[in-house]
Amino acid sequence: MGKKAVLIGCNYPGTKAALEGCCNDVDIMSNILQSIKGFDESDITILKDDGSCSDELIPTGANIRKALTKLCKEAEEDDIIFVHFSGHGTQVPADDDDPEDDSKDEAICPTDMSLIVDDDLRAIVSTIPDGCRLTLVTDCCHSGSMLDHSEVVIEGNKDGNSTTSLLQESASLMSLLTGGTREVGGVEVKNRALPITDVASLLGQITGRSVQPGNIRSTLGEFFGGDAGRLALQYFLKSGKGGSGMSGGSGLAAMAGMLAASQGGGHSSSGGGGSSGLAGLAGSLLGGKKPSHSSGSEGTAALMGLAGSLLGGKKPQQSSHSSGGSSGLTAAMGMMSMLGGSDHGGSSGASHSTSHSLGGKLSEDKGILITGCQAHETSADVRPPGGKAFGALTNSIQAVLKTNPDASYYDVVSGARTVLSQAKHAQNPCLECSEKNAHLPFIC
Repeated sequence: MGKKAVLIGCNYPGTKAALEGCCNDVDIMSNILQSIKGFDESDITILKDDGSCSDELIPTGANIRKALTKLCKEAEEDDIIFVHFSGHGTQVPADDDDPEDDSKDEAICPTDMSLIVDDDLRAIVSTIPDGCRLTLVTDCCHSGSMLDHSEVVIEGNKDGNSTTSLLQESASLMSLLTGGTREVGGVEVKNRALPITDVASLLGQITGRSVQPGNIRSTLGEFFGGDAGRLALQYFLKSGKGGSGMSGGSGLAAMAGMLAASQGGGHSSSGGGGSSGLAGLAGSLLGGKKPSHSSGSEGTAALMGLAGSLLGGKKPQQSSHSSGGSSGLTAAMGMMSMLGGSDHGGSSGASHSTSHSLGGKLSEDKGILITGCQAHETSADVRPPGGKAFGALTNSIQAVLKTNPDASYYDVVSGARTVLSQAKHAQNPCLECSEKNAHLPFIC
């Protein structure tokens, strides 16, 4: 049985979204893993934006995805894997065919604002084998249903519907709306929630573009390319445009035109021609990067590289309409099949959403999620006078494990709620998992 962990802390230094306790949370959790849970330091990957990490471990969207993908793909049956994120959470409008009840996708905010939405996360963790135990702790706001489990073992208000609790929630909401700090029990706190307008503003500063809440997804797809995960796919499929200026209906139609040109020597109606057009398309969607070339023509290799990058390393399916081999047509047909949720190429019925074709729904026994708060609440970044800042959830988990290192998931979340209540924090951490998993020891 192996033990591996990825710990992520985003303080967003030098921005109006700046927090103070997220990188400290990573240190707190790393100590818990090593001193209580038997993890080796070499088995813990740490990503922080406090200047202590090398470039490949700065918690950008691309680096976080890479670290999580490696963790999940290398996991084996009976392994223990743990993921902890401290930073801002947000919500973005769900795409039209996404079956979200509130029409919003929850997302975590990497330090470069290359958002990782819940569908992206599920696509990554869906690769872990049966029998591998994944624990995800999100010390941020808007992290409920990240794993899309229907079972929620602990939820609701820890203190009942008392006037005091309602006043605390009102103060928390007002602080969220104004973007400021507030005092809780004489201690300064800031919310770990980033309103969509602030996400747009920060993304505009990073990309140098005019960004509004309504074009966040397309901006992410165009600017970050393949590193934007599912968002890049949505942008390509729905707009049919890339940084190269290509247009002409849907993204699939544009690709089909380029494929026809590359296979038959004709000219693509989408504005790009032949192999060079495919290479340009791949480069555009991969954020200007060159796809890796293994064999074949420039266009074929580019498309194969594009398929692998946008599908999270999955191999494109073999199309039943191709004669075999690793041609650009085969790669594209397989990729379009996966994007459309069809097993045989072409477009799928409206009942299949893009999110499910890319990630799928996790079984109730796969993954255990501890959230910082409920959907209508905020998680606190606590700044005690004269001490180190921390996340209220992370600190409360630490307090529970100090007195009961063998606590179950249920006991950890229940105990954390008690600690938070004593500190007068309104947030209510939730436990989303099966009833069976709830009574297993926390992490291991």
